[in-house]
Amino acid sequence: MPTVLPVAQSLSLLHQYKIPTCEFYVCREPFELSEVPFKFPWAMKLSSDRIVHKTEQKAVYTNIQNRTDANTTFSELQKRDPRAPILVQPHLDGTELFIGSNQDIQFGPTILVGLGGVFVELLKDTSIRVLPVSIDDCRQMIRDLKHQAVLAGFRGKPKVDTDQLAKILLQTSKMIQENQFLELDINPLIATKKGIYAVDARIVK
Repeated sequence: MPTVLPVAQSLSLLHQYKIPTCEFYVCREPFELSEVPFKFPWAMKLSSDRIVHKTEQKAVYTNIQNRTDANTTFSELQKRDPRAPILVQPHLDGTELFIGSNQDIQFGPTILVGLGGVFVELLKDTSIRVLPVSIDDCRQMIRDLKHQAVLAGFRGKPKVDTDQLAKILLQTSKMIQENQFLELDINPLIATKKGIYAVDARIVK
């Protein structure tokens, strides 16, 4: 039977494959918020396999500015799933991207890249390949995206480092092939001024 990995485990696996990931700290009780090792602002989300679309299901909060707001957010998240741990991360601002993979019945494992966050279903701007892929394939996938203006730094957002994005795609493809995952979603993958970081990931094996 397919198993959905916890978010923390998924992010740790990405890190093992040299895919840059956003820092995180797992909390199960409110008092553990005082042990979070990074400064505000924060993002907080449920690490629950029962929730797929965290934004729509109000299972993720961003731009949390202080401890009082963090305590309130913790309580709200616990109402969604009292048994699930809560993941705390630094709040990152930038261009949201998306990497995904599934097992095609005819062709086998695939990988795709596109605009992330709320744009995934709105714009449906993605590029897909059957694995394995080369670094040149990854670069072409990025060039195939229609909304290049977003990658170039749209409305004050940072320009996306497409070389780094291609390398992340290549490393992700290696991870998929070596582990034979059924599904993988890295969404969002946030391109900041300092680089690109995986913020959330869902892996089914």
